[in-house]
Amino acid sequence: MSEREVVGDPRLGGVMDIQGLANVYKEMGGFTAKYLIDAVECALKMYSGESTTVFFSFTANLIATGLRSVIAEFIKRGFVDVVFTTGGTIDHDIARSLGGKYYIGEFDASDVELRAKGIHRLGNVFIPKDHYGPFIEKFTHEVLEELCEDVNERLEIGVRELLWHIGSKIKDDNSILRACFEGRVPIYSPGVVDSAFGTALFTFREVLRTRGK
Repeated sequence: MSEREVVGDPRLGGVMDIQGLANVYKEMGGFTAKYLIDAVECALKMYSGESTTVFFSFTANLIATGLRSVIAEFIKRGFVDVVFTTGGTIDHDIARSLGGKYYIGEFDASDVELRAKGIHRLGNVFIPKDHYGPFIEKFTHEVLEELCEDVNERLEIGVRELLWHIGSKIKDDNSILRACFEGRVPIYSPGVVDSAFGTALFTFREVLRTRGK
């Protein structure tokens, strides 16, 4: 065991910078502290390589929180080369970009009571139904309608190009889709149809079918 680092007993002094805080976690050694400092060292190693391509992957629940703007800023500052995420990320980004209000709630809230009030629950985040599905479908249909008007023949478009186009229509500086569009950062969502946005794509296709298109 002599080759292993010994768990230390760090002392907290005055105000410290990020490097100082990282050193404290490194000395703590156990449980989550160890994995946090491992992540810090991995990130430093990753960004020190000139030819490193950074793939950034995250799930939708994070975008229902304040991390959304942090991730958007991360992309804007050029720390990311490619984004992979879930369809729900698109939902939350669109809804919040359009002014949808998400509220801080509780994990142990009654789902029965929330449903009666027309509120979705995502963990401890409360989302009024009117600020979610209808927002997303209306916006998506409007963007697709405009896109189809500009194309005289059958439109075939990939997920990356479609999400960039969606991002170009968003004016919110905290938007992840807009950040990817502006920075030309490729964004992919393998499960894009598993979302309110995906449902809106399907319902718009049905609208076109009723028009004989």
